[in-house]
Amino acid sequence: MVSLTPGRWDAIAAAGAGAMAGLAAGAAAVEPLLEIRGLHCWLEGRREVVRAVDGVDLKVMPNEVLGIVGASGSGKSMTFLAVIGLEPQQPGVVAGEIRYCGRDLLPKMRLYCHIGGGGGGGAAGGGDVEVRRRTRSFCRQRERLLRGVRGTEVATIFQEPVHSLDPLFTTGELLAEALRTGGCGGGRKRLRVAALEWLTRVGIRDERVIDLHPMQLSGGMCQRVMIARALACGPRLVIADEPTTALDALVQLRVLDLLESLRRERGISVALISHDLRLVARYATRVAVFCAGRVVDEGHTGELLRRAARGEAAPSTQRLFAGVAGRGTAANLRQAPDEDLPPQLFQPTGGAG
Repeated sequence: MVSLTPGRWDAIAAAGAGAMAGLAAGAAAVEPLLEIRGLHCWLEGRREVVRAVDGVDLKVMPNEVLGIVGASGSGKSMTFLAVIGLEPQQPGVVAGEIRYCGRDLLPKMRLYCHIGGGGGGGAAGGGDVEVRRRTRSFCRQRERLLRGVRGTEVATIFQEPVHSLDPLFTTGELLAEALRTGGCGGGRKRLRVAALEWLTRVGIRDERVIDLHPMQLSGGMCQRVMIARALACGPRLVIADEPTTALDALVQLRVLDLLESLRRERGISVALISHDLRLVARYATRVAVFCAGRVVDEGHTGELLRRAARGEAAPSTQRLFAGVAGRGTAANLRQAPDEDLPPQLFQPTGGAG
């Protein structure tokens, strides 16, 4: 096998090994690779505000797999889209702190308005939230902060690979670009060999695929190309948003085993976003449960599942566990107490303006 990105991979492996050694020796707490504090991502409409992300606090530690689970629309994907600056560009709001390796990725913004949290599930503390409007200056500052991080240090496997891969480039050209970004030198022949190796690692053995465009591939093959492209750049953090949705069971296991082997060998961290609690339980070190734009439960995987089995976890966690265990039915979900149901995501805009 060719060493694809030796410099970056060796640095990642050394960082991961140092982090684990420090933990084993009982040293001081390791600094988180990614830290999110009080993140709000609210999308403004004409008459209401959608609280897509409503006060999320989250940490991704070095050399760990953090499982992110929750129902559709609970804010899982939006949280991590905000991390890499790809949340919807409509007149929206972003507030809070996003720190990667101690660096702040969210610049300060001009105060726009206040929206009352009220008593019906507004901000985390129930009070007013400072809503800051994105401006051109803010977007320029944010792009400068994300330069050199997005797509290199932090790679993303998107939910819809067919729409995320540039149709003007062949598979080989897309992978060669990622390899060059990750520090793989050499000419076209060496990049082609390295690209073929990555395709083989994600289960594509037909060499003709490297000369095809994304539109000529099936959804499952596009998904595997997207995974290979994300990993080829030698990231320290991989945001895997439903990475196995379009794959059959055998390829799912192969891809997730590849992520796990890279975590062990290179010390990378993975944020694994999924609806499948069984998948997360198998691969995640810790799990965070989302509901209505917030983290409502968090803990080490085994501990969280034990609490859910004993009925001691948050209602959202227990509903997810009941669905996996076969105990969740439409009837008993309809009979759930009001306080156990997700709160309303919409809020009148009121004095916003």
